[in-house]
Amino acid sequence: MYDFGDWKTINGNRVFIKPIGQKVAVEKQNFKKHYDKHVVDKYEYGRAISETEYLKKMYDFCSRNDVESMEYKNGLIKKFDRQSTEYASMTRDGIVVTYFIAKVGKNGTIRIIQANKYWDDELKEAKKKGLLK
Repeated sequence: MYDFGDWKTINGNRVFIKPIGQKVAVEKQNFKKHYDKHVVDKYEYGRAISETEYLKKMYDFCSRNDVESMEYKNGLIKKFDRQSTEYASMTRDGIVVTYFIAKVGKNGTIRIIQANKYWDDELKEAKKKGLLK
């Protein structure tokens, strides 16, 4: 079993904090919505995974420093792994806005080429608009 700590209020947001001081949290309201969308409805993980497993995957990914990232001037940070196609956006305070597997087919197959294009297009557009830090 993975120990995730407690729901707490930070800056007026109900967030779930991973213990041991890691700076990653998720808003309680968004968590259930994203779990249902990305795990239950879209079946992005190729199998049913528990809310706890989804939280663990999210925390582990958002804590990684070996993936591509871009930081916006408004403080939003986006991360992407070109192989697993995991994608996340979070505030500079570490509150996760979204986490999912990009471009998954209906059968759970990851479409790596499309996912990488999605990231490249997003990066190109952010640079073009001068949104990045």
